[in-house]
Amino acid sequence: MQFVDQRVTLLAVIAGCWSCYGFSQQGVVSLEEIQVLGDRLDYSLASSPSPRLIYGNSHFQSFEPQAVGDMLKRISGVAFSGDIGEFDAPQLRGLGSQYTQVLIDGQRVPGNSSDRTVLVDRIPAELIERIELIRSPTPNMDSQGIGGTLNLILKDGASLQGTDWRLGGLYYPDLDPSVRSTAAISNGFSSDAWSYTIAANVQERLNPKTKRESVLDGEGELISISNADDFRDSSDRALRGALTYSLGDLGSLDFRMAYLDNHVDENEFIEVLDAESQSDLKGIERRNVEQDRLEFGVRFNRSFADGLNLGLSLSGSQLDDDSDEQEALLEEAIELVELRQFTSAEGEELQFNGSLSWQSTAAHMIEIGLGMSREARDARQTLLEFDEDELEDTTPGNGVFRVEETRAHAYVMDVWDISQTLTLEYGLRLEDTGLSQRGNDGKARDSQLELNPSAHLLYRPGSFGQFRASLARTLRRPSFDEIVPFTNRDTPDEDQVTVGNPGLQPEFAWGVDIGYSHLFGGNRGNIGGNLFYRKIDDKIELSRIGDDLFTPRNIGNGRTWGLELDFALPLIFIDRHEVGISGNYVWIDSKIKDPFSSQTRQFNLQPNYIANIDLYQDFPNLDLSHGLSWQKQGDAREFQTDEIKAVRYGSNLEYFVEKRLGADFIVRLSVNNILDARKREQGLLFQGLADLREGLVDEIVFEREQAEPVFFLTLRGSF
Repeated sequence: MQFVDQRVTLLAVIAGCWSCYGFSQQGVVSLEEIQVLGDRLDYSLASSPSPRLIYGNSHFQSFEPQAVGDMLKRISGVAFSGDIGEFDAPQLRGLGSQYTQVLIDGQRVPGNSSDRTVLVDRIPAELIERIELIRSPTPNMDSQGIGGTLNLILKDGASLQGTDWRLGGLYYPDLDPSVRSTAAISNGFSSDAWSYTIAANVQERLNPKTKRESVLDGEGELISISNADDFRDSSDRALRGALTYSLGDLGSLDFRMAYLDNHVDENEFIEVLDAESQSDLKGIERRNVEQDRLEFGVRFNRSFADGLNLGLSLSGSQLDDDSDEQEALLEEAIELVELRQFTSAEGEELQFNGSLSWQSTAAHMIEIGLGMSREARDARQTLLEFDEDELEDTTPGNGVFRVEETRAHAYVMDVWDISQTLTLEYGLRLEDTGLSQRGNDGKARDSQLELNPSAHLLYRPGSFGQFRASLARTLRRPSFDEIVPFTNRDTPDEDQVTVGNPGLQPEFAWGVDIGYSHLFGGNRGNIGGNLFYRKIDDKIELSRIGDDLFTPRNIGNGRTWGLELDFALPLIFIDRHEVGISGNYVWIDSKIKDPFSSQTRQFNLQPNYIANIDLYQDFPNLDLSHGLSWQKQGDAREFQTDEIKAVRYGSNLEYFVEKRLGADFIVRLSVNNILDARKREQGLLFQGLADLREGLVDEIVFEREQAEPVFFLTLRGSF
């Protein structure tokens, strides 16, 4: 591999920086110099009774994340189960992405797919001011998010004064060496009367990886080997504006709008070899995705002289998502298309929310609210089958459906200061959901009325310690394609059929969180732990209802639990003011009865742990900084119809070094994936349920993916 020698050199340089420079900066360090490092440890616990972690932009920026997914991989308890090097669908506490709620400025946004998942790798990181991790919801939040909620707060005029800009290039030394570029600019202004911000971002990304698959029979004899080179080439454009008018000392009016455009080209070149290493098949798989998202919002806040606070908001979004996928054979360098699938989805959502809060007594802050929303989703799928490049079959009706979901909610919440050290935040949220679905194979209607209570207790025994305990009821609504009664062919596997289930019920969970956090080092450091437990009723899993016929069903109840540890440590106590370390570790377990094997197992693709460590060092006399970031998630398993798959991810290591050029410029070099991260899978395939339950293996499949390192050189400035 071309990069091996360079990587060894890079690791040696990194080690040298920590060992040599790290201990040459002892002596008196000014408060201003300490603050430089303190900004990098931009992680804190919110003062609210509900458990919330807040990660500021500077916690991530040194490693130059391209998209929100690159930021989330360093947040406590966030896992990803996609291809190596791709961070698109976050899984809080290792649960599936459907259990993680993603908000933007506190508002829901339509998911990129029919399972309601928001693909965060399509949101530029340059737009983000901070990220809030909400482990247990309050009544003024949507009750979705059994695993938790990620609230992405965008930059506004109050946080941005003047103009910031960035120019950068990404270099890929292996697998077709190539360069991609990125540029961003933002301008903001704030005064007593009004403020605004406008930001534009353009970036290109490439994720090259190699794949290898070995297939063995049940006796361990080799059947075939396939090698593939996979290139995912994407470009993102984003434009955002926000305008705030001050209505005197007691109110404000906000206008916000954002446009995001994403284009993805993915090509996979495959060569299959038989047991004698003779070329048996050459093929190409191509995928083209074009997505546009438009969002807007208006928000009005007014405070009255008697302590009454009124909040009104109207927001909306529109999503267009089109994809073109094809499979082809290569015969004598001629590409013969075998299969082509066109999918298009259009989604729109409109939300209205209102709230009223007041200080009823010296110890009670009451808040009531109501809201309503309407979301519509249209999707169409056309499948074309070819024989010798000639059209053989067309299935234009496959996957055509429309879903309309209307919601109305009302809530009441009280924040009760029981004493100077004890605060209780509690309340109820009532949600009414109506669904109208139709596809070529039928239509259905359904409605649900849910009452979801929550309570959060905060105890502060001193200036530096905080105990928290939370109880909340949350839910996971079925995905659109799970409830629409249409036929989806070749799902979950080839020659199998899945039918939507209009009678599918939401999953409900009772959750408990108990945690403690401790501040030290002048409140610049903290360490905390949190125990969580979720009892999930009516768990949705795919179930067999015929030989090759499947449908999603509420199969029963499951449980998940774990321990979350978070810390940020400026090393003041050993007189290392310029060195800081932060990180998190989450241990996870779960239990559910598998509908196929009847075994008691962990939730699908839930790793048994998630770990992150960041290490920073600042050299104030040199205007120089550098740092490391390491991420790792544990092993997971996935139970499918006739297959049990074990998944293992390798570690990811990142490094940056930056030089400050005066007060307004920074040049930064960052390297991602220094260790050539790998994903390994071992699949045990069975011929039927009887063999699955008896453990009679028909085939064994070993798969390995490997991504390559990426260098990123950026120049940032402001004026």
